[in-house]
Amino acid sequence: MGIQLCKPAGNHHERRMKKEKVLSPDSIWIGVDLGGTSAKVGVVDGQGRVLASHSIAHAGEKSELAVVKRIGTCTTHALRKAGKTIFEIVAVGVGAPGGISNGCVIQAANFPGWKDVPLADMVRDELRSDLPVVLVNDADAATCAELWVGAAHDGKGASSSSSGRAGHPSESKKKETNKKNKAKKEPVKDLVLLTLGTGVGAGL
Repeated sequence: MGIQLCKPAGNHHERRMKKEKVLSPDSIWIGVDLGGTSAKVGVVDGQGRVLASHSIAHAGEKSELAVVKRIGTCTTHALRKAGKTIFEIVAVGVGAPGGISNGCVIQAANFPGWKDVPLADMVRDELRSDLPVVLVNDADAATCAELWVGAAHDGKGASSSSSGRAGHPSESKKKETNKKNKAKKEPVKDLVLLTLGTGVGAGL
């Protein structure tokens, strides 16, 4: 397949993506998780809740056209499950492995043969819409999600560990309770996320 060279996204994408609409709690988005073994699509509301999702395995066929077609099929099924239409979507986010720049997958170990693939534009064309499509590294996307509504959100889900050593029960419980209450009030300032799948990735 002949792939066009990657180029910076035009300003029309920024004009289309109006901040107040995209960030509204009532807005509906499409999220794409492109992995080494399958493509997954979720329909998500402005509060980070997954309304519906659908996935399809690559089954060995990982060409650019086949993968983008798979994303389109997953999107159709996910929208149908959620009772939504493409016209209700405000934006599409795509998380993909490998090096990402200007809406393109520069290269990815999970997809041999991919080089400078304009995935954002290809997904937009497959969905037959002028929706803004944002392509980022999958580990970066997962890190942002954890900060937004996941384990690192407002410090409420920050992980902790305990040595399990015996001590005075009341004093130990009091210290643990104070520690948890403090953690809930303080936002997470530093976060490291590891993704373990077909490959290994990290986000900071």
